[in-house]
Amino acid sequence: MPQSEPKRRHEEFTAAASVDRTPRVAIIPSDFRGSEEHDGSRIPGLTDPQPVRAMLDPGQWEALVGTAFLHVGKRANTQPRFFGADEWVLILADASFPKELLEALVARMAEEGLGLRFTVAGVALPLTGLKGRFPARQFDSADLSREPMVKTPAPRSQRQTLEVPQTLHQCDRLVSLTTLGAGASTLENFRSIARDASHWLDLVRYHPPDLAVVACVQPNLLIAGLSGLAVDAIASSLKTGRVPWFPQAEKLGLGTADPDLIWTRGLEIEEARKLLG
Repeated sequence: MPQSEPKRRHEEFTAAASVDRTPRVAIIPSDFRGSEEHDGSRIPGLTDPQPVRAMLDPGQWEALVGTAFLHVGKRANTQPRFFGADEWVLILADASFPKELLEALVARMAEEGLGLRFTVAGVALPLTGLKGRFPARQFDSADLSREPMVKTPAPRSQRQTLEVPQTLHQCDRLVSLTTLGAGASTLENFRSIARDASHWLDLVRYHPPDLAVVACVQPNLLIAGLSGLAVDAIASSLKTGRVPWFPQAEKLGLGTADPDLIWTRGLEIEEARKLLG
C-alpha cells in the first residue's frame, strides 16, 4: 500500500535532518599522544611523538600530516579517501609555507593514493625527490598569475563571467596551504591568483578548497579540514579572532566561521592556545 503523503514527507524530513554537515577540523601537534572523540571513543596519537619545539625530519612531518588526514572526515581515525587515485590535484601554497612541510604533505598524498597528478603553485618546490620516490605519479608546478585565464559563468553571482586561471579551471581537486600568523588564510590565497582582486571570493566559490591546511613550526602544529572557511575560523580563533570578511564568506555559502559550530579533533581550541603561548 502506498505511504500517505504526510508520512512520506515526515520520513524525507527526518532523513534530511539526520545528514551530518558539521565540518571537522583536526588540530594536531607533533607531540600528539591521542585524545577522546566527542562520543567518548579513543583517538590514537602519533606512533613517534616529538616535542613541539623539536626540529622535525621529513619522516616525522609526513607522520604528522598523515595523522591530520585521519581526522578530517566524518569518522575519526579512518583511512583518508577524500580524493580519487586518478585525480589532478592543484596545491596552492602561500610563500610563507615551509618547503619541507610542503614536500612532506605532497609525499603523503601520493603515498595514500590521494591523486595522480600534483601541481604546486605559489612556491618553488624541488620535485626531483618526489618524482624518484613515486614514479607512477606526476609532479609539476604552475604560475597561476601568468597562465591564460578561462572565462566562465560566475557561480551564484550577478557578475556575468569570471576569469579563472587555466589550471584551476581544469584540475579536479584543490588544496590550499598557509602558515599560522602569516597574515593570510587558506581562502585568502585566492587573492594572489584573482585577476580582479575585489572579487577574489567569487574565485573561491568557483572552486573552494577540497582540503585546507594551516601550519605552525616550533611549536609544530597542523590545523586541517575539508572546509577552508572552517579551518580559517579555527586558526583565526587561536590568534586574532574573527576576521572582517568571514560574514561575507558565510553569506556566499562557503560554510560556517563560528568555532562553536565546528567539530575539532585532536587538541581543543583552548589547549592549542596554551601551546602557542
